Amino acid sequence: MEEHKGFQKVISKEKLKLDNDIFAGEDNRRGRPYQVIPEGTEILELSEMMEIDVSSKGNNTKVKRAFQMMALVWNVAVMFMVGISVAVGSLGIVLFFILFIVAGMLLGAKALQTSFNRKKIIVSSEGIEIEEFPFVVKKNRKKIFTQEIKQLFVVEKGSGISVNGKVVNGYTLRAQVQGNKLVDIIDNANLETVMYLEQEIERFLEIKDGPMPKEIL
Repeated sequence: MEEHKGFQKVISKEKLKLDNDIFAGEDNRRGRPYQVIPEGTEILELSEMMEIDVSSKGNNTKVKRAFQMMALVWNVAVMFMVGISVAVGSLGIVLFFILFIVAGMLLGAKALQTSFNRKKIIVSSEGIEIEEFPFVVKKNRKKIFTQEIKQLFVVEKGSGISVNGKVVNGYTLRAQVQGNKLVDIIDNANLETVMYLEQEIERFLEIKDGPMPKEIL
């Protein structure tokens, strides 16, 4: 019986140590709860760098569906009108719809990006590098130098698309850099994803968490 009590004491001490490890940095995060790694996110951490891979599961579901629906409706409507124009032999109307066709292609590309793209974030003493793939229109690698970063915070941000007159919002991890400029690290993401990224990047770069206007806690 005494051995059993001793065993319980060992477990309690180990649990207390684990809890202390998890919440060790909470004082630097204004008492905010520890964020567990969300679905669709993978992290590799070494002494000199940290690599975070965010799959399309980390993208905001409402934003994904909004872009998919908008691209589908737009392109079906344009193709229908072009089909009618070709059937009646009106080349002028077909040429008129070229701009609408291009807009439809851009919407389709955006729908593919939000539905399938992965985002890779590499954090080191030099800075934060962000890359999105595989569907990119142009080279989109971005780098923020560590010495310029003053604060990281999460905000709610419009995706640029509306459904039934309401703007569809996603969540953005934003960096405040020198000169009080704001740089988006990752946007149109789930809240859990950007909260976790903020926590891990701040911890790795030893950035003390501080209040920012419009931030989501």
